Amino acid sequence: MVEELEISDPAAVRALSAGRGVRCLAPYFAEPRAIAEAAEYLEEPIARVHYWTRRWCELGLLEVVEERARAGRPIRLYRTVAQRFVVRPEHLPEGHFDRMMDRHHRHLSEALRQAVLAESPMSLLVHQEAGQVGVSVSNTPTPELPEPHSRGGSIHSSVGLHLDDAEARELAGELGAVLRRWSERCGGRRPGPGRSTYLALVAMTPDERG
Repeated sequence: MVEELEISDPAAVRALSAGRGVRCLAPYFAEPRAIAEAAEYLEEPIARVHYWTRRWCELGLLEVVEERARAGRPIRLYRTVAQRFVVRPEHLPEGHFDRMMDRHHRHLSEALRQAVLAESPMSLLVHQEAGQVGVSVSNTPTPELPEPHSRGGSIHSSVGLHLDDAEARELAGELGAVLRRWSERCGGRRPGPGRSTYLALVAMTPDERG
């Protein structure tokens, strides 16, 4: 298995950028698996996983790495041909990232609205910090509001910060590290009793409005 494979074939690029069957690649990154095992891992109908497994094989992203003997036809075990796949910008459909961000943000916004705003009102915080007036919207605890308002671990908090370049890089690194740490900690987990799926978005950008 190679570490990285660049994808430029138009059919493979279309399938990856559409995103519908990408989730079906997940079981095959870690180890060789049969289609039935992949369907159990994903908790998806076996017919759907069978279709996308065969499709990714046709497109060159999966391959049969061994066969497990049994009575009758052997069971094929599949694995990805690379540890990660890369589609360079010149091969992506025009406007792909705009559409992807719109789709992801729309889904996250609706989930936040249901989890946070629908349960209890957000607080508008106007305060002084480091000699400046700050205005933020938050459901996180503060000295004035010590108890969080939302249930289920939901959080929505935003703030404007005046940073120099070094500070901005430092903060971006810290935020990214938190997300990576939890991503690694939760790697391989699936929804189950007492466990729900959470969406986490880290975003930080210069505000050209000043």
